[in-house]
Amino acid sequence: MFFWAKVYKFCFNLTSRFLIFKLKQNCFYNVSFIYFKRLLLKKYLLKKLK
Repeated sequence: MFFWAKVYKFCFNLTSRFLIFKLKQNCFYNVSFIYFKRLLLKKYLLKKLK
């Protein structure tokens, strides 16, 4: 019983770590994507104004 609890805990830690990693990755991508879009928008608007 103790052994299975250990295995379960290990697997749970692994998955939660993986999920946190995924979330961090997604967050990073979203932020950089938004930043990139803003940058493009600014460039586009500047070109339009000139």
